[in-house]
Amino acid sequence: MNRILSLLLLTFTSLSLYAQRTCVVADKFTHAPIAYASIYGRDAGVFRSAITSERGLAHVKFSTPSYTISHLNYEKCIIRKLPDTIFLTPRYYQAGEVIVKSEPDWIRPLLRRFLKAKKNLYASHSSYFNYLYTTQSIEGKSFYQYRANGILRQPLSHNGLYAISPDTGLIVSVDSTRLTDVTNLRRMLYEDFVSEFSRSFINDHKFSVGDDIADSNPHEVELLFRSKKNKADRGRFIIDTLRCVIRSATRETGTDWNKSNRVSPIMLTFAHMLTGYNIDQWIVSYGVSYATNEGVYYPTAIRYKFFFQATEKTTDEQSTEFDRESGGGFSNMEAEISINPIQLPSTKLLTWKPLPRPWYIKVNTDEERQQEVELAHLNAVFQAYSPQ
Repeated sequence: MNRILSLLLLTFTSLSLYAQRTCVVADKFTHAPIAYASIYGRDAGVFRSAITSERGLAHVKFSTPSYTISHLNYEKCIIRKLPDTIFLTPRYYQAGEVIVKSEPDWIRPLLRRFLKAKKNLYASHSSYFNYLYTTQSIEGKSFYQYRANGILRQPLSHNGLYAISPDTGLIVSVDSTRLTDVTNLRRMLYEDFVSEFSRSFINDHKFSVGDDIADSNPHEVELLFRSKKNKADRGRFIIDTLRCVIRSATRETGTDWNKSNRVSPIMLTFAHMLTGYNIDQWIVSYGVSYATNEGVYYPTAIRYKFFFQATEKTTDEQSTEFDRESGGGFSNMEAEISINPIQLPSTKLLTWKPLPRPWYIKVNTDEERQQEVELAHLNAVFQAYSPQ
C-alpha cells in the first residue's frame, strides 16, 4: 500500500511540476524577450496553445509530440522538447528600444512640409492592385488562418472606401464552421501610418534622429518618435528628406492609447453600463513599407499584430447572433498583406465588395450588419488544421 501511495504521489508531483512548466521566448541575436509569441500543438488530439507575456514568459500546461513557436516578426520554430529558453530568428530587422533624445530644429518644419505634400503623393487617385492577404489567430484551443488573393481597388479620395474583388481563399482551422475574416485587412489599409499622420500627430510626439541610415540614399534618415503623454505610443520611420516622402514605418500602441483613440468614450461607457464590458488589454504593432507607381506612393507591404482582451458580464441575443453570422472576433491576431500595382483586366468581369472602415465598438445599422455578414462569407476552401 505504501509503495502504491508513493507511486501515486510521485506521479501527481510530476504532473504538477509539468503543469507549472515555464519557458522564455527571446530574440536569437539581441536576447530580448518576445511578447505575445504563440506556443502550440496537439494534446491528445486536441489543439492547445499558450502565449508569452510582455516579458516573454509562457506557462505551457499541455504535452505534445512537437511544439510550434511562432510570432509575426520571427521565423517559425518546431521543437520536440521545451527548453528553458527558446530563441527565434527575426524575419525582419528588429530595432532596439525607442529612446527619443534631443530634437533637432529641422525635424518639425520637415514634417509639416510632408503633411502638406502627402495628399498628392500618397494614394491620390484610384488605382488597382493584386493583393495577397494572410491573417492568423492562435488562442486557447483555437487555430485559425485565412489566406486570400484578388484585386484591390484604391479609393479615389482620402474619404473614400477601398474595395476588393476576391479570387481564391483558403481557411485552415480546427473548427470547420469558421468564416472568412478581412477585419485585419481593413485595419491595415485604413489605419495606415501615413493616412493617420496629421498635425496633431506632430504636436503630440517628440522626435529625434535614429541610427538606421540608408547607405544607398544619403537623404534618407530614421526618425524616432514617442508620445509626449503616453509612452505606449512609439515607433520610427524612414523619411527621404530630399523628396519629403516616408518610405517605411513601424508603430506600437498600448492599451491606454488605443482606448483613447480607437473607440468613442461615449460608446465605451455605454457598453460598460449595458453589459459590464471593459477593455483590459489592447496592444497593436504595425509595420509598413511604401513603393511608388507613376509618381504616387502606396503601401506595398504591411504587417500587423493585434492582441486584445476584454471582459463583460452579460451579452444580448442580438449581439450573439451577429457574432455567429459575421464570424465573431479573435483576441490574438497576426496579419500580413502584399500589394502590387496592375492594369485592370478589360476582359474579366469583376464583382466588387466594399471594405467598410474598421470599428471596435459601434451601433451598426442593418446595412452595415449586412456588409459585415457578406464579408464573412466570401468564397473559400476549408482545410482542417494538422500539426507539422
